[in-house]
Amino acid sequence: FQIDAEVHADTYFIEVTGYQDNTGEYVLHVEFEPWVLDLSTVSLAVSATVVEEHDQNQVTVSVSTDEPVRKDEFIKLELSGTATNAVDYTLESSKVSVLSGTSQGTTTINPYRDWIREGDETVEIEVAPPETEPNVELAKVNLTIQDLFTEEGDVYETQTGSDLIPLADLRGGQDTLTFITTIYNVGSMASDSTSSVLSLHSSPEFTHSNALMRWEIDIPNLDSHGGSYRHEFDLDLTELQSNTTYYARVQVAGVSDDMELITDNNAHHFGFALDGNNHLQVSCEAPTRASTTGNTDPLLPHQWHLKNTGQFTLTDTEITEGIDLNVTQSHEDGRTGEGSTIAIIDTGLETCHPDLSSNVDLANSVNFRSGDGATNGWHNSSETDPFNPTTTGDHGTSIAGIIAAVENNGIGGRGVASSARMQGFNYLQSQSFINLARSVGEDFSRHVADIAVLGFSSFLPTSFDEDLYGLFSRGTKHGRDTQGTLFIKAAGNSFAECNALRHVIHSEIGCTDTNADPMNNIPHLLVVGAFDAKGQHATYSSSGSNLWISAPSGTRETTDAGLITTDQFDQYRGYGTLTQDVLWSRDDLNPDRDYTSTFIGTSGAAAQVAGAVALLLEVQPDLTFRDIKHILATTARTIEPDIRPVEVVVGASPYVLQPAWGTNAAGHSYHNSFGFGAIDVDAAVEAAENWQPDGLGAFAVTKWVGDFVAALEETATIPDHDGAGIIDTLHIEPPLAYITCDENSTEHHCIASDANSTDDLETRKSHSDTTPAISLEAVAVRLRISHPRISDLGIHLISPSGTESVLNTVLNNAFERGSDGEEYLHFLSNVFYGEDPFGDWKLKIVDVIEEETGTFLEWDLRFYVGRHPQ
Repeated sequence: FQIDAEVHADTYFIEVTGYQDNTGEYVLHVEFEPWVLDLSTVSLAVSATVVEEHDQNQVTVSVSTDEPVRKDEFIKLELSGTATNAVDYTLESSKVSVLSGTSQGTTTINPYRDWIREGDETVEIEVAPPETEPNVELAKVNLTIQDLFTEEGDVYETQTGSDLIPLADLRGGQDTLTFITTIYNVGSMASDSTSSVLSLHSSPEFTHSNALMRWEIDIPNLDSHGGSYRHEFDLDLTELQSNTTYYARVQVAGVSDDMELITDNNAHHFGFALDGNNHLQVSCEAPTRASTTGNTDPLLPHQWHLKNTGQFTLTDTEITEGIDLNVTQSHEDGRTGEGSTIAIIDTGLETCHPDLSSNVDLANSVNFRSGDGATNGWHNSSETDPFNPTTTGDHGTSIAGIIAAVENNGIGGRGVASSARMQGFNYLQSQSFINLARSVGEDFSRHVADIAVLGFSSFLPTSFDEDLYGLFSRGTKHGRDTQGTLFIKAAGNSFAECNALRHVIHSEIGCTDTNADPMNNIPHLLVVGAFDAKGQHATYSSSGSNLWISAPSGTRETTDAGLITTDQFDQYRGYGTLTQDVLWSRDDLNPDRDYTSTFIGTSGAAAQVAGAVALLLEVQPDLTFRDIKHILATTARTIEPDIRPVEVVVGASPYVLQPAWGTNAAGHSYHNSFGFGAIDVDAAVEAAENWQPDGLGAFAVTKWVGDFVAALEETATIPDHDGAGIIDTLHIEPPLAYITCDENSTEHHCIASDANSTDDLETRKSHSDTTPAISLEAVAVRLRISHPRISDLGIHLISPSGTESVLNTVLNNAFERGSDGEEYLHFLSNVFYGEDPFGDWKLKIVDVIEEETGTFLEWDLRFYVGRHPQ
């Protein structure tokens, strides 16, 4: 049969029936009926009828029809109730699609959260009636959004107070040992007077029964943000037994003030050992060990950070297979980091440790506490032996084991770069700019380390230091025969350390940003964060826009999988004496108690990156510091990819405190908790094999570009408690003004003044121009704000391509102080790596806490650029 008709198939339902009449002829009956969905057959359902007010929650709204629809339908929803759309929640779409042939479609409701006690709120969802019958009642369903703060006493406002942290040091004469205790108030308020107790013990259990001596110290009121009190005790060593190890603890007593934030940091443990002459042991004396046979490292199978197969990690923690350095192939190919020298700038280094000694460059190591003449010297110590006399763990020694513990020697585990040479500098025992400069190479005129590991962060936030910046700028210009020393820096372990203020949101965005440490804001350093054995952001790892990459490490819980590495040798010394971890008690794996399995921190992650860099230099010794950074960034793996943004309503406007993973205009993915992602050593080694050294074009630094707030003029007051914030725009167009090499220049990466020196950095005038574009490698931000408390402010930078970077996360403990607008705040962002610098840059400032108000005064940008392969 043939039917000739013009039919709109998406509007009409066509029914064709045929039959044979009584004459035997066939009769065809055709009906054309308009297809209109009967909305009364539509039902609604929600995945939960009650949901807590939190941006990480989600409710699915299902729209169902009695029968499959004949065409694609779009069913409109109407919402009402006490909750307000776009203020209390967001609806994915008010039109739900039900596709042809199906009977269901869905949309989602995401609750917003705020920090207001407002009670539960309701959302009434119903099918919107047709315009022809506006009063008809159709399906509806109710959702209750439960207020976060349902009980009195819930914390939803910032809490401020004092926080007293004790530290102890030793200074040793021939017959007298001096204990130096310093109590710091790192909180936001002055502390009340209290006391601290220093006790000496015969064992690390620190019980009253084994206390040999006890001293009580009265602590006066201490100013906020770093006020301190120092006290010294002299101990006659002739009253103690020779060849004995002692343990000590200094602890701050609690106070009754409700605002006092005394934390678990209020105790500091340390110890010391006396030699046969009752003198403080200040040098590394190689222990007597039984000879070993075979070519195995008994702890290697348990070193999950090198190869994670979900194996037993000497803890009860279940770990996730594949969460490691991805270094297996490189090690199987015989990569050991041979040819590289790594400076460990830390608390010390046991140069005679059985698993380290053959890789130690003793002649070029430095002990900054040597000699009786030093103000804080250790009697009879050697200038080239950075031995740490304390006996409750040496951070530098454990770092050294992660980097370059010797492989196949029958003991312990192995390092990432098991043939790399190591130099030890106990800079943390005697901190000064001169000692830091000596540690990293001073004027770099002699052969010094190729890689330097700085496994520490600032204890108290300080301001940007031009001398410090110049030191590392000089190192990446003149170090390693002008290819640049690789400075590997730990991001810091302050994500969960709320010393100055506390808020419920800190568990998600962290207490203190990496930008709190001015050293992290120097683009000549490679800053490293940490993730745990399950592939999640480590609970302590500080986040920030200046992170470069992340590597595996443990968590704070001693029951969780930490890094297995060298500890101070001997059963009476080391971290194991305090933690008594599983490895410490395993005679088969750790008979002499020379290893620990609970080492954690971004310093451990940084040590692994340092070892990985040594493997890259073994492949291509001529790689520059920029080549290395580029290779690591472009081969990094996205970790915890489903991490969601953190969002709240401030005032009446939603505000994203911390974005999810994002991809910038140059194609690089970034997250403030991980940098460019998890290091992938095998991928980086493969990339290095095919990389042309110095392949990123000339490197140049611009002058500061900017002025007083441009667009805002006299209306630069920062809106109080408003998620929309204030935005200023700075237009950047070519040519860029680079720092040139004149007699007044303090920047070592400068462009020669002759006309041809910028040929490699020509800038295109438009996107249609074929002139090679320059590429951003880092963006520094300098701004002035007048505000009673900088931590109230979220500070964001948005590139011309629309990429957004959070420079300062709100409620940053480091900035729990006021600014009078006279000082510059400095930030660094790596988020824009590879992007074009030209166009409109925007700075956004949001004040999330009520009452205190401030003014936005000035901001500038400085670009670090090259020319990347397109």
